[in-house]
Amino acid sequence: MAIAPDVLDPWLTRETRLADGAHLRLSAVERRRNEISVPGPNAPWRRKKAKEYDTLFLEARLRVKAKRHPRLATLTQDRAQEAVRLPPGAKLQRLRISGERLQLRIRLEESWLPFVPKDAPAEASPAPDASRAVTMMLLSLYQMLHLARTPEAPKAQQREKPPHRRAKSRRRRSG
Repeated sequence: MAIAPDVLDPWLTRETRLADGAHLRLSAVERRRNEISVPGPNAPWRRKKAKEYDTLFLEARLRVKAKRHPRLATLTQDRAQEAVRLPPGAKLQRLRISGERLQLRIRLEESWLPFVPKDAPAEASPAPDASRAVTMMLLSLYQMLHLARTPEAPKAQQREKPPHRRAKSRRRRSG
């Protein structure tokens, strides 16, 4: 019985044009990694052990009209990363920004679920919810567009307060 070491399964790709003229592309790729361990010649048993790891990569790409979002090219990576909100269990893998494109890729670890009902207790399902992750990715993309439109607020400089006259502690002299 031969087990393939890595299998990439791109099971979702959707593209659409949105009402504001933006072009959205969503994709989901599942990676199944099989690890096979064979004990050495001095082991008491000769059985092969196989473990399967399952990871889901979700990617959202948004292409917008540069004339509608002229400041998108000036959006910094750090400021854009502040706008990204992801559910528990999701990790940001890639964030790319160019003059007219935004790309966000996240990774959901092994025990992800396609959908977790709202009335399900949190303890019963610790696995990340893929549908919620996609929704939060889309909201994060549009939050980045909003940040690109608004100028960055200047940081207020804090003045150092002059030390108070009685700042030094006075010790009582015992004698």
